[in-house]
Amino acid sequence: MALRTTPTLVIEVMKPGQDYDEEDSPPLTIFMLSANKLTDAWITAIARYRPELSSPDTETRQLMETWLSAFFFKLSDQQYKTKNSGKASASFRGVEGRGLELNMYGVGALGIDAPYLVLKPLYEGRIASTQWLGKVPSEQIPYDERN
Repeated sequence: MALRTTPTLVIEVMKPGQDYDEEDSPPLTIFMLSANKLTDAWITAIARYRPELSSPDTETRQLMETWLSAFFFKLSDQQYKTKNSGKASASFRGVEGRGLELNMYGVGALGIDAPYLVLKPLYEGRIASTQWLGKVPSEQIPYDERN
């Protein structure tokens, strides 16, 4: 599927935190492709697990992909909070947490997902489904008629 966002939009999201240097940072394409795949899975999960809700509109899909692009970029380019050279110790700036909560852009994406509540479990691999493996009702034998 075609990308919903642009490098300009992703850079705009990261501008307040000064997280993207247009001269020294790598191109955003690979991060945008990753975000596109997760956004596609997010839209599919909403249709499957939250069918009572309407599908996100085009603008919401673009916003999600933009914030996820920034999230994936920051996963690969974390800024130092503290850095020691003796015995090589470092800690990184950002939100403390796991999964999408590792940086502020993932938290922003979770905010966009607030009406649906499927992005976090989807990203963390916690969406499960079940399937009936027995006979269809017309072929089932009532309990009291079994041997």
